[in-house]
Amino acid sequence: MSGYQIADEPAPSTLARYAVNPLFPMLAWMFAGVWFAWPWFAFNSFAIGSPTRRAELAWLIAGLIVPTAVGLVLIAVLPRSADAYIELAIVVLKIVVLYAVYLLQSRTIEIYEYYGGKLVNGVWPLLAAVYLGDRLLADLPLPLLLMLR
Repeated sequence: MSGYQIADEPAPSTLARYAVNPLFPMLAWMFAGVWFAWPWFAFNSFAIGSPTRRAELAWLIAGLIVPTAVGLVLIAVLPRSADAYIELAIVVLKIVVLYAVYLLQSRTIEIYEYYGGKLVNGVWPLLAAVYLGDRLLADLPLPLLLMLR
């Protein structure tokens, strides 16, 4: 026997020294967009060895596909006067994904920290994403902009 193992206990990788509190990827979505926040959530999940990694990745992939598809369908169906509502629908769908992944990762992070894991401060990557965000997304076509913003 290899010893006692808690089912929800994370199995950190060598990248765990770069793991951050999931609050920082959440703030990255709010201030920079999906282009930075979703990969950061995914990286964090692999770094800490999250037992809910598959569910988190499924949410993140769905968070790219579903809001974009819904947005494109609504743009095709509704008049231009409904653009504000279409944008709102896309944002709400992304918030659902954001909150689901945040909750999944928060539980794992709390267990990781309880057993002595250390997290780094995510302010600098967050500030870099805020600075680069508009510059990188400025000239993208609408489908990509809907997906990554």
